[in-house]
Amino acid sequence: MADIKYLAFTSQDIVKLVGITYHQLTYWLAINIINASVSRSGKPFKPRLFSKGDLIEIQVIKRLLDANISLQRIRKVINYLKDYLKLERPLRDTYLAVWGNDVVAILTSEEIISALNKQGQIILFLALGTIEKEVDTKIINLQKARERRQKKRREIRGERELVSKAIAS
Repeated sequence: MADIKYLAFTSQDIVKLVGITYHQLTYWLAINIINASVSRSGKPFKPRLFSKGDLIEIQVIKRLLDANISLQRIRKVINYLKDYLKLERPLRDTYLAVWGNDVVAILTSEEIISALNKQGQIILFLALGTIEKEVDTKIINLQKARERRQKKRREIRGERELVSKAIAS
């Protein structure tokens, strides 16, 4: 069996695998929102061939459409991410999520940006691991401060006892 990443898929394969119509596929090719990236060796009458990466991009577009994101808005997302992230194929190389009527790009475990409505705006993302580390640090600092206060109190009590003994003698 061939390595899956080196397989090439025909238009008919794409239609079956993704669950779109042949008309949708040819329209997306015509408006240049997708492309068939497997070389056809310059032969104009050979069928278009799609790579696994092309298949992933087409599936992402289908899922965004299923989430009520229009093709026009998907194109806006693609163009923005190409410009912002400098990626050749952002639909294949970026984690995306639909958030309400926005599409967000998940760049790191702590950075999510709007890729559609407020392009580039960082969205508040609470990374539990980071928050837990911050809380742990604050607790440690609080404990150290308490220990310093207790030590200071003991020193003051010790000085008072010395003064009391000195006065008593």
